[in-house]
Amino acid sequence: MPKKAVSLFTLLTLIACLLSYKLGSMPVAFAKSHPAQQEAATEPAAPPPLPAPPAEWVVFSAPAVGSLAAVVKSAGGAGVQHVADCVSASITAASGAGGGAAHAILFDLPATGGSQVLADWVLPVPASGSGGGSLNLCGISIVGTSNGRMELQFDASGSTIIETVDLIGHDAT
Repeated sequence: MPKKAVSLFTLLTLIACLLSYKLGSMPVAFAKSHPAQQEAATEPAAPPPLPAPPAEWVVFSAPAVGSLAAVVKSAGGAGVQHVADCVSASITAASGAGGGAAHAILFDLPATGGSQVLADWVLPVPASGSGGGSLNLCGISIVGTSNGRMELQFDASGSTIIETVDLIGHDAT
């Protein structure tokens, strides 16, 4: 008898499933139709476009062997402040020549009656004449004085030394 009961229960379950399917009583998920005009208006607006970045300027110096590398960004006018974003410098000895000394790079804001050194770095020159040193810094955002100039230069050079300096920035008002 238990086999008959199981068979009967299975048959009744299948009939109940078939009837519920035919009568539409099983749960059904429907996709939402297109939003009405009122719903579409409540969606957040697109973010405003980003403002244009400030115009960048670059001053670069790569003089002949034995000459001092120095750059000056002239004063920008009344109310204009230079902002240094990146500094770059390199030093090496000419082919086959030995250096053996360290040279400083000075970043300053010359002012009337003196100079204000904001930063300085030292780069070595190998005595063997091969290799050299380099400095590359970005994201520094050093703000200069109003209507003032900026300078980036090595402190000295030598007859067999090759130097380069590069100053990148923008102006703020």
